[in-house]
Amino acid sequence: MQRPIGVTITAILMVVNIFADVLLSLLSPSAVAPNTGPHGPTFSSFVIVLHIALVVFVAGQCVVVLYYWMGRSWARWLVLVGCIFYLVGLKDLVSQWRLHHSVLDASLTIGSAVLAVYLLWYLHTRDVRDWFARSTIAAAPSPAPVALPAPVASPAPVASPAPVASPAIDR
Repeated sequence: MQRPIGVTITAILMVVNIFADVLLSLLSPSAVAPNTGPHGPTFSSFVIVLHIALVVFVAGQCVVVLYYWMGRSWARWLVLVGCIFYLVGLKDLVSQWRLHHSVLDASLTIGSAVLAVYLLWYLHTRDVRDWFARSTIAAAPSPAPVALPAPVASPAPVASPAPVASPAIDR
């Protein structure tokens, strides 16, 4: 069965969402304003570790989206869990607005929630569930064929030497 077009479209939308989130995070004032110390501006070790963890998390999200697009069932389940995460994030929308007054942040949060609601419905339709089930089965490694031992060749018949005439013994 061919990949449903909705899987491709939602995979693209998820990647756009991931990179928009990263871009907005990098452009936020808290990400670009280092601490000022006695030796000039520096980033705390906590901020550096946090950013490294976020890079790993974003890379993991991209891997999940890739395997989602390839039709792996486990990736479908992780996308569904991510949908719940985005819907729970809606509870912080008002506080985000009061803190940042950022239309872009609010738009990203609302867009993520809309995509999450759509995915929660779409990934439970029969055709899509069946496609993920078949894609996962098709991708499973099949057991290696058992090699049969090579037949033992019987030794080639050896030509017996011609009888040697023995000298006649005179009696």
